[in-house]
Amino acid sequence: MTEKGADMFQQDNAFIVFLNKLADMVILSVLFCVCCLPVFTIGAADAALYHTVVKVLRHNQGYAFATFRDSFKENFRQSVPATLLFLLAYVMFGATCYFCYQQPDNLIAGVYVVFSMLSILLLIFAQLHYFALLGRFNLSKKERQTLTVRLTFRQLLSNFLLLCILIFAAELAVSYPPTLFIVPAAACYLNSLIQERLFPKYIRYQDEEELCKETENPSEDENCPTTENLSGVENCKEGKTVTDETRGHLRRLQKSSTQKHRAAHNSKARSFP
Repeated sequence: MTEKGADMFQQDNAFIVFLNKLADMVILSVLFCVCCLPVFTIGAADAALYHTVVKVLRHNQGYAFATFRDSFKENFRQSVPATLLFLLAYVMFGATCYFCYQQPDNLIAGVYVVFSMLSILLLIFAQLHYFALLGRFNLSKKERQTLTVRLTFRQLLSNFLLLCILIFAAELAVSYPPTLFIVPAAACYLNSLIQERLFPKYIRYQDEEELCKETENPSEDENCPTTENLSGVENCKEGKTVTDETRGHLRRLQKSSTQKHRAAHNSKARSFP
């Protein structure tokens, strides 16, 4: 075998990397569709898909099946009540919209139709953010709900882009059913490109690829940088050094936290070991 042919089968070869990611997308899409079948598990599947896409496809860490399985099990109990509430709200507003639409001459019915459609739209935005936050961060229930509301109402342009991705993905899956083997993971990947830029505006967190390894007790790790502690940024635990790019990122987060229209919550991103 020639040297050129041998290089083609190396793990870091661009073509091999592409095939690996494509295979991971197929695995994740199948897992997502199967886990959504009971309906009340949609939230857990959504959170697991987002977590796995960010960790495996974007950060190149871990394995698709194992990561999805572990995230699904971890978020299952928290996600079921939220999933049922979302489903109940969809049914309620959908039924209101349907029955009122049958009365075109009634002005009040027309108002209810518009209100129901707007409510469904906001529910879609909220669902996209809520389960992404559930899969991505260790937040309390109250913090997750607060951030979901803020992301829903303050990021209308980004939400519109997320909606466009969702509509295109749904249309593609309905028109060409075989695309279900890749569409869910691909759509989630595109969503993450938008949402991962939004989250740092509202959450102060230390992503382990950017910063140092965190400890469970912050008081024992005073040199690990946060948006409130930029001194000692070179002395992270485990001897890791923060790059200039990361230092600039921290300063931007510190600056943004002082602006009144941004809510800063101390939290921790789910670890990507």
